[in-house]
Amino acid sequence: MDLDFPDGAFSVLVALGVIPFLSAPARAVREMARVLRPGGLLVVNVDNRSRLDRLIDPLVNPVLSPLMRAVKRALLAAGMKRGPDRPRATARTMSVAQFDRLLARNGIEKLEGAIFGFGPYTFLGRPVLSERTSLRLHTSMQRRADQGSPVIRSIGSQYMIVGRKRAVAVPGNSGPA
Repeated sequence: MDLDFPDGAFSVLVALGVIPFLSAPARAVREMARVLRPGGLLVVNVDNRSRLDRLIDPLVNPVLSPLMRAVKRALLAAGMKRGPDRPRATARTMSVAQFDRLLARNGIEKLEGAIFGFGPYTFLGRPVLSERTSLRLHTSMQRRADQGSPVIRSIGSQYMIVGRKRAVAVPGNSGPA
């Protein structure tokens, strides 16, 4: 993903719901940092690899995904399952630490980070809670995440940051350029 803008063209960039659907997220972050001027702000999010809804449903659990892919291939080969009528977009996930490192490597200093979104709660692709109960559980978990609960704040669906592009240091000068 090459952005057709000169270096340092923007003072603010917002990329919500973008990174998870790109084939080369590291390249995209590098391009965002390139077109952001020093001191500029970046608002960006990623799908959290440790999100609770993916951990509790075996059909989407990342630990079980190699097994699930093998089962799908075997069912397709045996003619017991049809392939998708059209390609489906799938979101890529990253851990919070992995995303923080990616941003830092590209000169983006994290000013604020937040985890948000809990649910939907499914098992084998089927809802296990009513919509009302699911919303109550989401609200309760979000409140705990916002209060800094160590476990809860790591299992939300999305991780969003507000970051600032570091000012470039001039050789021989201790201040920002």
